[in-house]
Amino acid sequence: MGLFDSIKGAFSGPEPADCWHVLEKPEEVSDVAEASRTSPQLIYKHSYRCATCLFARQRIEDIADDIRKKATLHFVDVLARRPVSDRITEMLAVRHESPQLLLLYRGKVVWHASHGAIKADAVLSELKKLDVPVDT
Repeated sequence: MGLFDSIKGAFSGPEPADCWHVLEKPEEVSDVAEASRTSPQLIYKHSYRCATCLFARQRIEDIADDIRKKATLHFVDVLARRPVSDRITEMLAVRHESPQLLLLYRGKVVWHASHGAIKADAVLSELKKLDVPVDT
């Protein structure tokens, strides 16, 4: 076990909350893109070695209930699932960063943010712009 593995929880807390669908295989990225044709999909790329990820992830989890009224949340551990992260970069043509949040709708990335730009109000504003009916 490496140094970073031993302090993983100190940086980014426990495993993803129940609000996330965890992407584990590269082919799942195609499934998310396909699902985005009818409903918004958010992909969050997280590194357990990055303290900034702790704060970005928490901001998203704090508003997860509001997000899930309009979109599905997907989580990628960029270290443990490097092929998934690489597939996202390749398929969606957005340069890799972590933390990173990508909003897909109608088969394409319509908005993305990284690091300190991952803010609750920005995410909710972008979802509102899509004019998607709210699930109740």
